Amino acid sequence: MGTFEDIFIKYELIGLLLGCFASSSILPIPSEPLIIISTKFQPVIYVFVFALIGSVGGAMLNYAIGIKGIKWLVKRESEKEKKLEMWFSKYGIFVLLAVPWIPFVGDLFTIVAGSLKMDLKKFILWITIGKAIKISVVIYAAMAGIKFFGM
Repeated sequence: MGTFEDIFIKYELIGLLLGCFASSSILPIPSEPLIIISTKFQPVIYVFVFALIGSVGGAMLNYAIGIKGIKWLVKRESEKEKKLEMWFSKYGIFVLLAVPWIPFVGDLFTIVAGSLKMDLKKFILWITIGKAIKISVVIYAAMAGIKFFGM
C-alpha cells in the first residue's frame, strides 16, 4: 500500500474524468481544482484528454435529460427554460461556447439544447470546442502558477 500521494497519482485520471463528468452534468461541482491538481502530477495531454472526455460526457447526459425530460432526476422549470431558449434563439450555437464559463447556470443550457432537439452532431462539436478552450486555459494557468510558485 502506497502513500496517499502515490494512490492519488495512480488513480487521479479516472477521478478527474468522473469529476469533470459530474461538474458538466447537473451536479454543482467545480472541475477547475481537479484539473489544476492533476496538472501538477500528470502529463498535460492526459489531463486535457480525460477532462475533456468527462466534461463532454456530462454535457451529453444533460442533453439526454433535455430530450427525455427526466422529471424524477431534474426539476424542470418551464419559465427558466423559456428564458434560456430565448438566449438560444438570439445567439444560436455560440451559447454552447459560453457554457463552460458560466458557473452552475451554464450547464442548464445543455439541457435546453436537448429539449430544443438541437442537432446532436452540432451539439457535440460546439460543446467540445467550448470545453476544450476552457480546459486549455485552466491547464495553462495551472502550469504558469506551478512555474511561478516553483511547485
